[in-house]
Amino acid sequence: MTAPTTPRFDPATLLATAGAKVFARGEGYANPGQISLLSIAPDRIIAEVIGSETYGVRLTGNGTDMGGHCDCPAFEDAGFCKHIVAVALFVNESLEAGAKADTLVADIRTYLESFTKDGLVDYVASLAESLPQLFRRLGYDADLEPRDDWD
Repeated sequence: MTAPTTPRFDPATLLATAGAKVFARGEGYANPGQISLLSIAPDRIIAEVIGSETYGVRLTGNGTDMGGHCDCPAFEDAGFCKHIVAVALFVNESLEAGAKADTLVADIRTYLESFTKDGLVDYVASLAESLPQLFRRLGYDADLEPRDDWD
């Protein structure tokens, strides 16, 4: 007989953190057709959730100690959103089934390490010109004053 698997993220803590309504909506998204696990590491999960749009989710911690971030507007307004709940529940199910994430993040790192410093700067700057979210993020990270034309 095998020992029961402890879920990586405690469902009761997810429910208490997100609230019943958000938790229930997250349950509806927790399926392979809507979630792509990009990276599973001991300290973080990186995933994409496909709904009306595609949102990036980063989930940290385990058990009852968890945190996260999502690109969706609901996260900015209220914190833990249905996408974070969905990823946590999906990870719990996937890890029980023995699934592993693609090595996409490791492959991306290897690709980026092939650039020279100037080449990497040029590459990221060109991406930022076509990706408004990256453009805004780099502006905030560089501590630039937000401008109306960032959207």
